[in-house]
Amino acid sequence: MATPIFSNKPKFDQKPISIEGILDMPVFDVIAETDPVNNSVARWLGTDSNLSTQWIANIVHELIHVGGKKIDLNFFFDMFYTQEHLVNTKRLFNHYITDPDLNIYTSASRSGVGSVTFTLLKQNHLQGGAYSYPATGYVLFDKDNMKYYYISNVDTTVPYAHKVTVESIVSPTEAITIYENTPYLILPANMVGGYSCPTVINDAMSLGYTQQVNFLRLRKDWEVTIDLLRGTRDKAQYAYIYDKEGNPYWAYDLYEQQMMREDLRMAHNVFAFIGSPVTNQNLISGMNAVIDGDHVGYYGLVPSIKYGGGILKPFAASVGWDWESDWEPIALYQDSLKRTTEFMAVVGLQLLMNMDYRSNKMVKRQDVGSTMFEAYRRLSENKTDAGVLSHLEKLGISSYDYRGFYVDLKKWDSLSDQRFVGSDQWSNSMIMIPGSGCTENGREVSPIEFYQYGNNGWTGDYYEEYVDNRKVTRCESVAGYAAQSLAMKVHCPQLFVFAQGVADA
Repeated sequence: MATPIFSNKPKFDQKPISIEGILDMPVFDVIAETDPVNNSVARWLGTDSNLSTQWIANIVHELIHVGGKKIDLNFFFDMFYTQEHLVNTKRLFNHYITDPDLNIYTSASRSGVGSVTFTLLKQNHLQGGAYSYPATGYVLFDKDNMKYYYISNVDTTVPYAHKVTVESIVSPTEAITIYENTPYLILPANMVGGYSCPTVINDAMSLGYTQQVNFLRLRKDWEVTIDLLRGTRDKAQYAYIYDKEGNPYWAYDLYEQQMMREDLRMAHNVFAFIGSPVTNQNLISGMNAVIDGDHVGYYGLVPSIKYGGGILKPFAASVGWDWESDWEPIALYQDSLKRTTEFMAVVGLQLLMNMDYRSNKMVKRQDVGSTMFEAYRRLSENKTDAGVLSHLEKLGISSYDYRGFYVDLKKWDSLSDQRFVGSDQWSNSMIMIPGSGCTENGREVSPIEFYQYGNNGWTGDYYEEYVDNRKVTRCESVAGYAAQSLAMKVHCPQLFVFAQGVADA
């Protein structure tokens, strides 16, 4: 089947199918031989003796050649997994002590003579809008203009809309303007005279936020009738079927058991990448409950960045990622935090191509010289060899180093693999992971960590069980299941960057 790569139409050549009950396909059941009497082998070999030759010539694996590229089902763990930290609880808590900001902002610019009253920006409020940083007697500093003002009154009547009044320290007729989108520094001390009386102002620092992390438990079950493990009526020839990675399995072997392990690992990888906890109470404790409150799952890498205070940077997909206009503002913000200057960026192929094109556009095509940035180069210095001169190499960018900030680009093939987790959106995305600066109680920690619970030698790690139903239900079938529990935490998400190409940035 031709693949329409320049179309949004589905590109499926083959599709996995969920099998419930017995399949009875008209010619050959290539998915699963689930009926020992009416399976395709019995139909082929039992109705026409000539079909035996056709069966061997077309179905037996020796005459079938299998090509194709396997899917990277373990894409996330191969990239970020190092080990699991064993804990003895099913609930973990992340307490992020975010970087304090001693500045406040006004929701709109305000002007006055001698004094001015402005409304505090909503984000500068805490505890349901009841508290904010300014207090009567504190000092408000305009850092850029080297001016300061006395805070004469703070009206906290309206939640999330505290009104702050400041007075000039120069003259009651001085013109004052407080501008929006401008940080004004609060100095938490009172100006007093030589013989002072107490002016008590208690304040507290907002220490960040606490996030609860629950485990995710996944399970896969399978069952096969014993008769399917026995020979066919005519010859002991076994058909081959193939898993998602192109590996052959006997149709009568325990193919389901092989797929059980693969499917479980595949699901954990996707949840760690873009998963989020279950909040629907019908699935947790309602009539349709399938999980319990301790196994609702966790936020994956991308949701942790998006909802945990990470840096979100949309950019024009048609233009491409630009290291000057897109990256440098992020570097300036990271410089203000004084936490990290090194990043590993996992990137999709489309973003890399657009980034190279955007960078190469800065080069004038007609200019030459040793000081020019090379966008293309010949593969040989032998200028007399016309054949060599016909070979051209387009140069890309594998890392970016500027003013002490270093970004190492690593292409993540799974972001563009549309057969599985990849898509056009992810292929045009970049996730920057801090190389340092993630700390917990003063010690350096890995930006991404996995956790496993256990107690008295028992853990929720991978468990597999095989059941011979001949000894249990007295039915001639074998069955089994596998289950695994896992939790993941993204430390210091405010240091991560998620850049994504959009139609209009």
